[in-house]
Amino acid sequence: MYFTPVCDTVQVSSCSQEALDNAYDNTIRYTDNLIADLIAQLDALSDVNAALIYVSDHGQSLGENGFYLHGAPTAIAPKAQREVQFFVWISEGFAQARDLTPQSILRQETHPHDFPFHSIMGAFGLRSEIYKPEFDIFSNYEQ
Repeated sequence: MYFTPVCDTVQVSSCSQEALDNAYDNTIRYTDNLIADLIAQLDALSDVNAALIYVSDHGQSLGENGFYLHGAPTAIAPKAQREVQFFVWISEGFAQARDLTPQSILRQETHPHDFPFHSIMGAFGLRSEIYKPEFDIFSNYEQ
C-alpha cells in the first residue's frame, strides 16, 4: 500500500475518512500503473495500429452527503457515482489510419456514459442500427 492507513473492512462507516480515501487512492494508483504498463507494451509494437480504451464500470462515493460505494439508484445517486472515467490512448499508426488528431477526438463538452459503447464500435469499424456516430469519439461526425 502506498497511502496509509487504509480502510480494510466492508463496514466503511467504521473507518476514518482518511483511511477510506487512502484505500480508494491506492486503487487509483494501481489502475494508473496497470494502464501505463499496457500503454508501454502497446507503444513498443511499432508495426501495430493499437488503441487502449479504459472505462470505469461505476463512480464511487466516499461519504459525501452520507453516500458510500456505488449502489445508489440513478435518480438519487450523487454525481461521483454517475460520472465515470473514459480514457483512450491510440498509437500513431491508429491515428494516421483513421485521420485522427487530438483536436478531432477531444471535445469541449462532457460525454454521457453512452460514448464508450459507440466509440468502441467506431474503433473497430463496427456498425449496427443502434450505433450513433455523434457518440463515437473516433468519427468525424459533424452536427
